[in-house]
Amino acid sequence: MKNMLCWSLAMTAWLWAEPGTFYYAEGGTGGGIVHLLTPRGLVKLRWKKENFDASGVKPVEAWRWGARWDFRHEEGWLSQARYLKQQDQAVTSAMAALQSHLSHLRNSDFPAAYAGVSSQLKRAQALRAFSGLSWKASPPTYAYKVIGHNPEEVLVMIDNQELWNGGRNAYRFTLQKQSEKWTITEIRAFSKSEFEEA
Repeated sequence: MKNMLCWSLAMTAWLWAEPGTFYYAEGGTGGGIVHLLTPRGLVKLRWKKENFDASGVKPVEAWRWGARWDFRHEEGWLSQARYLKQQDQAVTSAMAALQSHLSHLRNSDFPAAYAGVSSQLKRAQALRAFSGLSWKASPPTYAYKVIGHNPEEVLVMIDNQELWNGGRNAYRFTLQKQSEKWTITEIRAFSKSEFEEA
């Protein structure tokens, strides 16, 4: 009976939780910032280890772009979260396509990199700016920030400073689903401060 009561109270607490799609996180083991897209819009929350019950988001998959959470927060602070073991397929697939594209650029495999961009970008030779860069081997996940999505389009900003040596600004990539394939259709330069504010 006692166990049933505890289960009932836990389920009631989660009825108050808000659903969200994981977009971005920055910080260390002691605390940081999380961005989640909810039905009411983008929510940016801070968290501290001592005030955040992270037991529900321990799997690595919970911190991947597109992961779906239920979460609770108070006055801008994340207090509890639970990974629903679901992914937003648009965000997950578009991010995989973008990372594959950047990996080809890192390896100077430009034919493979161009295979992931629209014909308009190919004609504009938009990837020329990425040649000759000194790429870092393992960019951190916080170098990428999803800033918006729908089933057919995903917007992602990257922090150049975290991807290659000497990087000082940011780029926004627009990926669109074309013939069941995620394709980069636009690349725009932004400042570092615009990345931080997004």
